[in-house]
Amino acid sequence: MLADVANGYLKKIDAVPVPMPMREVNRFFFEFLANSEPYVEQNIINTFLTRSSIAMYRQWVADGKEIPLEAMIELS
Repeated sequence: MLADVANGYLKKIDAVPVPMPMREVNRFFFEFLANSEPYVEQNIINTFLTRSSIAMYRQWVADGKEIPLEAMIELS
């Protein structure tokens, strides 16, 4: 997924005349990502899942791993 986004971005940015002011490079980058909604949405979901999993793991350790590992995996 990341490779698809990167390749699409590189293909489009290569078509932009040089030199391009940094402000316009940033505009191009943000507009490109904003128009790549399925990828942006997936990125938000991935961030939520990974941060939630890490938080659950840390809490499990802080609680002394009272819940069996397999039960914790199923819960997460």
